[in-house]
Amino acid sequence: MSVIQITVKQSQTKVIERTKKFFEGRIPLVEEAACCLRFEGGGGFVQVTVTELDAKKTDVRVEEMQWEYDARKLLQALR
Repeated sequence: MSVIQITVKQSQTKVIERTKKFFEGRIPLVEEAACCLRFEGGGGFVQVTVTELDAKKTDVRVEEMQWEYDARKLLQALR
């Protein structure tokens, strides 16, 4: 299991939308809230927590188990 956190220059809403699109067809979305997404499948999970710092900066925290490659690819795509 690993936890990765970055700050991006996007709104919270945009990060949530892009994250859902990124994982679509890869791993099922099992929980969704305004700040969080949880995907589970393949013996593991990805938990994404998004915190808007201001209108142009958002913290993205990704906790994963068995999905490290995809979690890192997501963060690269969000940068």
